[in-house]
Amino acid sequence: MIKITLIRPAECHHSSAIKEILEMLQAEHATVAIEEIEATSAHGMMLIDEHQIQGNPGILINDILFSTGSISKEQLQEHIEMLVHSIKPQSS
Repeated sequence: MIKITLIRPAECHHSSAIKEILEMLQAEHATVAIEEIEATSAHGMMLIDEHQIQGNPGILINDILFSTGSISKEQLQEHIEMLVHSIKPQSS
């Protein structure tokens, strides 16, 4: 399973666009799970502090900071595709 955590403020247009990309990737890959966390919540602020997130949105993949701020659809898709293919069982 690939866990993607999107840490975002409530009214962020850029974060909404990233969320749409993530949902598209989730629809294409059953191994992708998305968690969305409000940046101003206690959990969100803890993650921001822990990962030293300095831009919106913050994206964690499998609990490791992947990006903050702007990221292209292509960059995100390429990384997710790489992870998806790395966890698929090898055929005999």
